[in-house]
Amino acid sequence: MIQLTFQNLKMKKLVFKLSSTLLLCLFIISCNKDENTTAPPNNSNAEVENSQRNIASLPTNYFAPKNGPIKGIVILGSGNDPQNPTPGNINEQYLIDLSKSLATKGFVCAIVQYRDQPFVGNNFENFNANTLMLAEDFNKVGNALIAELSLSRNKLIFGGSSYTANCLVSQNAWGNSITDIKGIIAIMGSSALDTAQNQKTPVLAFACNGEPFGTNYGNSLVQSITNSAVKSKSFGLTDNSCSGHATSNQWISIITEKVIAWTS
Repeated sequence: MIQLTFQNLKMKKLVFKLSSTLLLCLFIISCNKDENTTAPPNNSNAEVENSQRNIASLPTNYFAPKNGPIKGIVILGSGNDPQNPTPGNINEQYLIDLSKSLATKGFVCAIVQYRDQPFVGNNFENFNANTLMLAEDFNKVGNALIAELSLSRNKLIFGGSSYTANCLVSQNAWGNSITDIKGIIAIMGSSALDTAQNQKTPVLAFACNGEPFGTNYGNSLVQSITNSAVKSKSFGLTDNSCSGHATSNQWISIITEKVIAWTS
């Protein structure tokens, strides 16, 4: 496999560095065909309310505990085609299973239909703008729920799979719009070394062994973080029981446990 490296963008305004051209080109097929390597968990969802509702003018798949105090808010986004991103998919099954797990533990979750984003092709500046656009949509939904539930930004967690994970990791390194939240859940997320090193907010990074779309993923992404305080609150898993660009439902209980620890 030939590895191609992005050219650094030299701009007066801040732009966000990307992993590699391979991340953009090969990611297209896999982002829309994320695999599950295990059967969905057999959980009872009697304690969870689920509805599709608009929040901050964006459609969401909304999950909330029926009883008890709210521990935090988790905003999630789906995989997509990074060269031509369409609106976020609010019915991605892995995110639904994760949302149900978190809601049973006291978290409000919203899977966001982030906006249809401009075509990128080989225009990396457009990709950078799209990552900011996704973060803006997450912030809108997160802030609306914060106001609704009388919580604060330190109870807010962003996350998602594949394309969304990479956008958030990039924003977390090179932007300032999401650095005040509790942390990021990066499912099948990957990045170049400098992006991994520059993470400003704690990251939960999960990937199968041999994730093909970035040089740092799972445990290697977290181990590359240079800020010791951020690194100490992060967790990375490179799962040897699966391979390539895929997910495992065994991660859901671990993610839930780590999110509880973040907000306790």
